[in-house]
Amino acid sequence: MKQDQRTDIHRPSSPDFDPEAYECYGVWDLQPDWPYPGWATERQAIIRSLTEKGYKIGMHGLGQCGHCGAHIRYAALMVREDVKEYIWVGEICLWGRFEDMTKIEFQKLRKQAQLDREKMRIKTAREQLINDHPLLVWLTYAPVITNSKGFVNGFLCGLNAKMIRYGELSPRQIETAERVILENTERDDRQAELDRLAAEALEEMLANGVKCPEGRVQIEGEVIKLKDYDGYMPGSTVTKMTVKNPAGWLVWGSVPSDIWDVEKGDHVRFTATVTPSGDDPLFGKFKRPVKAEVIDNA
Repeated sequence: MKQDQRTDIHRPSSPDFDPEAYECYGVWDLQPDWPYPGWATERQAIIRSLTEKGYKIGMHGLGQCGHCGAHIRYAALMVREDVKEYIWVGEICLWGRFEDMTKIEFQKLRKQAQLDREKMRIKTAREQLINDHPLLVWLTYAPVITNSKGFVNGFLCGLNAKMIRYGELSPRQIETAERVILENTERDDRQAELDRLAAEALEEMLANGVKCPEGRVQIEGEVIKLKDYDGYMPGSTVTKMTVKNPAGWLVWGSVPSDIWDVEKGDHVRFTATVTPSGDDPLFGKFKRPVKAEVIDNA
């Protein structure tokens, strides 16, 4: 509609146009470079509330200034109570004909739009980088990159931060990252297969009735681990050992004094009191070992 054909109260030439009669309900970026779903929801909720109160739109739609008719990106929602109407007003008209109170809000929107354009540029560059080097998608899985055991890889963690922040990596960083990621994933796949086989073996042993013995029993097996711990007396240490029985169950406890010089890999035999673990049917703790002997050296 041409300006001279308008008869509404919001047109610049209307004798009843009164800028002080309008109340600003907020300003919005109608074409954000970065999507903000919450903004649209908030705007729609305000319009719905006004509609329920009997208000209707005065002139033009959301993308045009209800005062001058120009197409706008940044819009202020101006509500006039005496006629129960609202219009969308662009920043030029708002500053020239309406109250100047929302000028700072428009400045915030333009600044946010500038930041959003930079975010979109980085996002596009990051997506292109991953498209050219598919292995780098691993860098986007978490703020910190860990392996299957939960250990943080500081190198990949640093590249993750750089790619997220700047959307780019140097050719040397890309080459090294791909090599490290490939090594890590292959190692994790191997570990996953070993874990699967171990789980199957455990299920088979349990199905066959294998479990850690209980009470005063004779233990025979291979020493698979030795470790020193702080003793009861200050400055003293006590050595603990883990023994694996050929059937598959394990026990843990202090190295008997009879075989104090035992080594990892030795096969030992002794009698002790065993208490099975409540969480693992194939593991237990032993105490009061006697008649200990090394029956086969590593």
